[in-house]
Amino acid sequence: MPATESRFYLGARVRRRRSTIVRTSLKNRTHVHKTLKSLVSGSIFGSFAVLTLSATMLAGCSLSSGSWPLPVSPRSFDPFSTSSKYKVLFSFGSNVYGYDGVSPTAGLTTLMGAFYGTTEYGGVAGYAHGNGTVFRVTAAGKEVVLYSFTGSPDGAEPVADLVTVNGTLYGTTSEGGTYNGGTVFSTTRTGKEKVLHSFGYATDGAQPRAGLIALGTRLYGVTYEGGAYNKGTVFAISKTGSIERVLHSFGTGTDGANPLATLVNVNGSLFGTTQVGGHGFGTVFRVSTDGRERVLHRFKGLDGAYPDAGLIAASGTLYGTTGGGGAAGSGTVFSMTTSGKDERVLHSFSVNGSDGSAPAAPVTMANGVLYGTTPTGGAEGEGTVFRLSATGRERVLHSFGSYQYDGIDPLSGLTEVNGTLYGTTYGGGVNLPSCPRSDGYCTYGTIFALQP
Repeated sequence: MPATESRFYLGARVRRRRSTIVRTSLKNRTHVHKTLKSLVSGSIFGSFAVLTLSATMLAGCSLSSGSWPLPVSPRSFDPFSTSSKYKVLFSFGSNVYGYDGVSPTAGLTTLMGAFYGTTEYGGVAGYAHGNGTVFRVTAAGKEVVLYSFTGSPDGAEPVADLVTVNGTLYGTTSEGGTYNGGTVFSTTRTGKEKVLHSFGYATDGAQPRAGLIALGTRLYGVTYEGGAYNKGTVFAISKTGSIERVLHSFGTGTDGANPLATLVNVNGSLFGTTQVGGHGFGTVFRVSTDGRERVLHRFKGLDGAYPDAGLIAASGTLYGTTGGGGAAGSGTVFSMTTSGKDERVLHSFSVNGSDGSAPAAPVTMANGVLYGTTPTGGAEGEGTVFRLSATGRERVLHSFGSYQYDGIDPLSGLTEVNGTLYGTTYGGGVNLPSCPRSDGYCTYGTIFALQP
């Protein structure tokens, strides 16, 4: 086995296992955190949205001043004092049957003073048969399910962030639809859902596990599989769904394969990552809106490996994370120019995971500081929220699993609003004695806020 492959074998093994999970149902991941913990550098999927919201839009909630809203119902169960910097706003397990949703993989999107998101499972059919939800939650923790997916023809298992365009929410489902290859959908703020496109027919792509980006009159996204070589695609679709076009099919050589992350727009060009391909450890690429693709960087291992997450752009610099590679094989935070030059590892997560491990989501920038999550590592091995200075100094702000109900396995990025960070955890949260599951665990994930 070559030295490079040997060094990063653990990360590669985990991600080959995860790729297998992607191609099948994830419904058996009742305790995914235990698997992640045992595999050290494993991670699932996350995506991200960074939006800002004025204080006037959060009517009645003076979060920026440090005063926390009190729980408004049993569903906004909060095990911490109101002076805590970390606060659980909502526990999905407060409905033990999963009707409020189960396992949020995606982050939160702000619109008209509220947060919107998706859960991978649950909804009207409950924890056992639910195909996921679109929900709205207030800063005070009041959650409402706007739409429950049924599988066909409307889609199933949404795992990506929503994007807003003129008050309408757009998103993807990784499964379901007419051809069971996933969908692109829109929904109003009241939950009126419409399928814009069903993937899986011919070479149009399959399994979109990333969110969408709006540019001009079109929405742009990626699919994990499908396309001419079944290694994924970059696609464009009209906002009405009348026209879907594949801009690029991955798999032609070293151009990358299996993109998982939402694209980012920089001056009319789209930038993204592929989980594998290139030299085997994934790539950073640029693609024009007419489909001209160029690989900007091919990861080699020490500089990072297996990027699950998308990029953010600030002042001509791209920032991202890799779930593996780096000095210890536990993942990295990196930066590079938009021309693809000067890729630099800002932080390599340690082998013992005390600073976090295997980041699966993009970073968020606020006041020149990067903030992010890891689904494993930290004091309890259940994930972290971390900050990273411009000089590369990393600090863990919260270790999940430190309290009984604080959540575990954050797979999403963070949304910053007036100095407060909001996010979701895939598991954890309140576990009520009335839980009907045979394993006794109704810890379906949380929505949280953190004042860094």
